[in-house]
Amino acid sequence: MIRFVCAAVAVAGAAVPVFAAGSACTWVTGNEEHQPPDVKRPAYLVPYVDDMSGLTVTRVGGDLGTAIPNVGGTWQDEPRHHYQNTSRTWNADGSWLYLQWRSNLMLDGRTYQPLFKPQNMPANFWWHPTNPKLALAQSGNSLVRYYPETGTSETIRTFSDYALGSDQIRFSDDGRYVGLAGTKNGTNYMFVYDIETDTKYPDIDITGRAFSACLSATGKYIVSPYGKTEIIYDRDGTEVGTYDCMKHNDFTVDANGDDVMVGVRNCDPNSQDVVAVRLRDQHETFLTDGGVPNHVSARNFQKPGWVAASYDRQWAAGAEPYRGEVVLAKLDGSKSIRRIVHTHSYRTEYRAETHPNLSPDGTRVIFASSWDAQDGLIHSYVVELCKEDVTGAGDIAGRVDAARSARSLLRDQKVEIFAPNGKMIHQGSLSLRATGEVPAGVYIVRVPGQSQVRSVWCCGVRRLNQDSQD
Repeated sequence: MIRFVCAAVAVAGAAVPVFAAGSACTWVTGNEEHQPPDVKRPAYLVPYVDDMSGLTVTRVGGDLGTAIPNVGGTWQDEPRHHYQNTSRTWNADGSWLYLQWRSNLMLDGRTYQPLFKPQNMPANFWWHPTNPKLALAQSGNSLVRYYPETGTSETIRTFSDYALGSDQIRFSDDGRYVGLAGTKNGTNYMFVYDIETDTKYPDIDITGRAFSACLSATGKYIVSPYGKTEIIYDRDGTEVGTYDCMKHNDFTVDANGDDVMVGVRNCDPNSQDVVAVRLRDQHETFLTDGGVPNHVSARNFQKPGWVAASYDRQWAAGAEPYRGEVVLAKLDGSKSIRRIVHTHSYRTEYRAETHPNLSPDGTRVIFASSWDAQDGLIHSYVVELCKEDVTGAGDIAGRVDAARSARSLLRDQKVEIFAPNGKMIHQGSLSLRATGEVPAGVYIVRVPGQSQVRSVWCCGVRRLNQDSQD
């Protein structure tokens, strides 16, 4: 049960909960199983409210065969984000969102309207961590800077002695280092390259292993998958240690700034728990208890501390309590869980797995869903998260200020307001009221004739338009 402490705006006798933009909300925690309702797939770009968390969710891919707005062409059957836990979704400031699979489509990262189809987009790329217009990529045997708006590239360095081929290129979180895998004289190697100083570090022989190079968040370590074992090296090629039985992992830093690898442990003991492994000494920190997690994302490099984990829905015994959900797990080992969305997805194939991906600033999560396998179509959905870990709205003066702030966003506009059950409860203008009790829930406010949608909820007013990130 979610508890709301809300300021209010009076609308023809009905009170709607409002907070100032960027304020806080109550997260859903606990380990009770929540059964999702049997509902139809949400319409394209029409926000809905998750029944469990009260968070606003938007489907960002259109219906099969319909026209793609602003760009032209038609939507294909799987308009979704990339299915690896790599930085291929949001750019540095969240202003762009890239749908790669069956799409090659750049969306506005806040309104989710299609913007353009990038030309000559490299398959293996990583958004630059600070320049939102730039991606870093592998193209042939070269490392390049790629500019999606123009479709142009400039070479950083060509590795002429290698046939580069890793499909899991990874850069450090500051964009300075990259891990590359390539074949030279018939032998497979991985190595670290420092873009800033144009320094190539020593080759590491990966013959007989996965042809990939998994760089850590700081670039200090590089990991080679070998069956169920991860072999950890420093960037000079010295083996640091090994870790057995991890799948679907990502990389981030802990509260002390140490590199950690986070994924799902798939061997006893602690099988099916999310675990963070400190790379320098392989110390384990278990983040979850119970359920059957599948994929983990730590792409929130601008605000680390939590990771997103998806839980499959079709598992039977032992899948409780997070069956069919995406949750946030705290990295400190406290086993704090924030339950953010029901995915409504059955895993009919690999691309139907939810593959959550956190935005760089940690305020949103994108996931894929086949929506109860109604017709086999797969789409991506974006969840807008609470901004801070704070509950309640403070005293009455604070609530009045919050209401005034929200009122200013909608001044002199006629609006339509929809209750949590989807029923329209008001058409017309708003009038300010200082206090009032309102039903717990999340309300959608829409300005007729405009594409803007505002979700008014326990956590603040989210303005999903191009000139605001609140």
